[in-house]
Amino acid sequence: MISPLIKCCGITNTEHGKYALTRGADALGLVFVNTSSRYVSLEQAKDITTAVLPSQKQVVGVFADMPVEQVAKTVQQVGLTGIQLHGKETVEYCIRLKELVAQETAGPWPFLTKAFSMRNSSSFNSILKYHAHVDAILLDTYSASALGGTGSTFDWGLACQYVKHWPRQPLIVAGGLNSNNVTSLLAQVTPLGVDVSSGIETAPGVKDRTKIDSFIKAVKRKRFNERSGL
Repeated sequence: MISPLIKCCGITNTEHGKYALTRGADALGLVFVNTSSRYVSLEQAKDITTAVLPSQKQVVGVFADMPVEQVAKTVQQVGLTGIQLHGKETVEYCIRLKELVAQETAGPWPFLTKAFSMRNSSSFNSILKYHAHVDAILLDTYSASALGGTGSTFDWGLACQYVKHWPRQPLIVAGGLNSNNVTSLLAQVTPLGVDVSSGIETAPGVKDRTKIDSFIKAVKRKRFNERSGL
């Protein structure tokens, strides 16, 4: 069974970014949505990326309905290794983004993830057309007032249904994950990755070392138990 990767999202400074990676996180998420309490400027993002790359780790930029040219430019300027689209971006947007990023960057193509807010199984209808154009799908909790980082979970049975019907499509699960509930999620489904933000914070945008440790240990404990047959 594949062990899930860990992405610590909403990182706002070099200190917490480096700490999360040294403790075992596989990726950092930098939010470029200026209405978010976890927003980072280009300069902040460059500082974080410079401090942690090059390495075997990933730095993912989170965008929502930003002009496609601006996303491509930001990827190039910051040196991002991944892109997460968290708004209403269309399939055509994704295709155009790939074209622009290929023009802007000389390195490997950044890993592209499209996020979807889950209400019920009818939400799958809007996801299927993206499968051929993105590298992974991220399922998050629906909120009428926020794009993510709400601290609330969604029905994980939907993640189980998704994996059952589309087992070859890489899946990332987000939405209210923390050290107390992530093992329950992983007992039901093993996605490509788990994405945590509010679950490692003391307040929106304020990461906590103890909570970072606890979350990563919980996921790694699940990995160890699987390998041990426990």
